[in-house]
Amino acid sequence: MKSLTYRKIASNVMVSVMAQVIYLCVSLLMNFILPRFIPEEEFAKWQLYITYLSFVCIINFGIYDGLMLRYSQYDYDELEKRRMRSQFQFVLLVTTIAAVAFILVACLVLEGTSRQLMILIGIAMITKNAGLYSSDTFQLTNRINRYALQSIVQRVTYAVIVIFLICFKVDNFFWYCFSDICGDVLAFCVAQFTNRGMYFGKGFISPKEMVLETGRNIRAGAMLMLAVWSCTLTITAAKLVVQWCWGLSYFSNVALAFSITNVFLSITTAVSNVLFPSLQRLKPETLPDMYGKIRQYVSVIIFTVFILYYPGCWILEKWIPGYSSSLPYLGVLLPVVVFSVKRNLLANTYLKTYRKERMMFAINIFAGAIGIIAFVIIGKVFRNIYALLIAVDLSMLLSCILSEIVVNKVIKGRILKDFIIDVIMSAGFIAVTYYLSRWWACLAYAGLLVMYFIVNYRFLMDVCRMVIRRLRSLLRRKPAAEATAAESAAETADAGADGAASADTSAPAEDALEQDAEKGE
Repeated sequence: MKSLTYRKIASNVMVSVMAQVIYLCVSLLMNFILPRFIPEEEFAKWQLYITYLSFVCIINFGIYDGLMLRYSQYDYDELEKRRMRSQFQFVLLVTTIAAVAFILVACLVLEGTSRQLMILIGIAMITKNAGLYSSDTFQLTNRINRYALQSIVQRVTYAVIVIFLICFKVDNFFWYCFSDICGDVLAFCVAQFTNRGMYFGKGFISPKEMVLETGRNIRAGAMLMLAVWSCTLTITAAKLVVQWCWGLSYFSNVALAFSITNVFLSITTAVSNVLFPSLQRLKPETLPDMYGKIRQYVSVIIFTVFILYYPGCWILEKWIPGYSSSLPYLGVLLPVVVFSVKRNLLANTYLKTYRKERMMFAINIFAGAIGIIAFVIIGKVFRNIYALLIAVDLSMLLSCILSEIVVNKVIKGRILKDFIIDVIMSAGFIAVTYYLSRWWACLAYAGLLVMYFIVNYRFLMDVCRMVIRRLRSLLRRKPAAEATAAESAAETADAGADGAASADTSAPAEDALEQDAEKGE
């Protein structure tokens, strides 16, 4: 197992973030460009496809999460490929059987749009689970560059096909959903070239051993999968309640706000998946200090980005005026990002690292169940969309509070002050956005943000000093590297004819040193 440094972890996270920037750009295309070119009803159907996709990965029974928990401390060369691919083949067989049955039932029972949607979901059941296996194996073996490549291929393929469809004025939701599946297929094919031996091969483990391995992974990963999935389920349940209680046209407006929020949550989940194998390889005594630092960085970034909501709304009103009614919903829903990021990126990642999956499962299922019950009551009895969105915020807040209490009990940390500040900032953002006109709300939140910076003055100054030191060190390295190159050139020129003989003599030694260095890496 290769040891990791803070720099390597930061590098992994940055590569993952770069991949998610591509994801963000494609999501912006789908959420902000697509509604301008297709009818509102077709956009709502596409949103339904995205909503139902939340359920397809549950069919792997937590096997992939079990692999992540049990093998994330191993490098690629250390894994027993036969054992790994037996799990992929088992899930592929189960998902294929389930998908075929699902599609057959849809063709026999359903008609029209519902039938098309279910056929697409049946196909995606296979492609999404296959892609999830690839991304998980890249992440657990700390090959983040290859994980990023898979993610980029999927999203770029998706985007290119969507742009092609827009140019030819195709307005049927089916083809936009199918383009997502095409991206999955191409990304999976690319992953096979860089992940050889993890899918198919000559060697097999015995059926008995495969059953035992599958059972171990399900026991290890089922609770983790359900705990992580509960966040997605909570958001999905809120969207479905909107569809059931207010209808498809109303759903398209609210779903746009949910989709924008989901972009941030997806990026967070991806970064947390990269962070977990890295934390597994660190010394336990370094983990508590990292928790507080990462938490502060995340808070500063999120609350600063929130101010872009106000000019962003103005731009969206000009660009897609038909969806301007969804912007106030987005203002109430955005604080979900604060608590979901803290829970998914930090609390859940640390709970996995300390192998507290049962506690994580209990917390997330409890908070999710409370939230879903509240959504149904609000939708059926009170029929107030703002109350439902605030219930989503509170459900995430409850889960975040409980998760962070458990984590800080384990690492003996103290974040009460920081958590109170987070709640005040989130509540303040909702209040000024709901009660004030847009630009007055922008000024009010800017004032709140200034106060937040004053409270965190020392931390911000430390960050500025760190950035300045890094920039200075980079500037110093460049002249030093140039000087070293000049000295090397001079030494080569002075060596003359003797240098050739010397090079012949030393070549085997240099080759041996390079081989040793490669082994050490």
